[in-house]
Amino acid sequence: AVRWEDQRGQTQMYNFLGIVALRQAEHCRASGQPSQATRFLDVARGLLNDCVHLAQQNAGFQVLEGYGLKDRAVAALAAGDVESATEDLARAEELFHAKKFSEGLAHVDRARGMLERQQSRFDESLRLLQKARQHFEGREVVELARTQLEIARTHRAGGKSKPVVREALRVALGTAES
Repeated sequence: AVRWEDQRGQTQMYNFLGIVALRQAEHCRASGQPSQATRFLDVARGLLNDCVHLAQQNAGFQVLEGYGLKDRAVAALAAGDVESATEDLARAEELFHAKKFSEGLAHVDRARGMLERQQSRFDESLRLLQKARQHFEGREVVELARTQLEIARTHRAGGKSKPVVREALRVALGTAES
């Protein structure tokens, strides 16, 4: 993408590589490797910053900018930076609304649901996650499974009973396997 001076491809590349680094950070954190998680999280945030900045420099890249902002917000949330996450999600929502892009808005709803959960606002978290789930049902199985996993995480964080959490996880896994 860089060699051909493909600005759209470069923007998408930074976004996708940022997501990969974010997933690596999540894996390291879950595996008990906090220093590695921090390193990958820093890489993710840098790549996602590059994505957003490149998108902002190119007319017609509003949807790419929105996705970059949404993913940068998720990375900020993972780093405990609620203020940056909130700002990025607000801007992403503005961009997706302007383009009347419902899929992007569903992604923002899921990320906002994660933000609300982190702030112990579990009812609002579930409302946003269920709204995102409704959009993804029958359209995007992977995004539906990810959203259902976030619903299960919200149930767990909100102190729901083990059977409720277990069922939510079973639904997420069943969707992922379909």
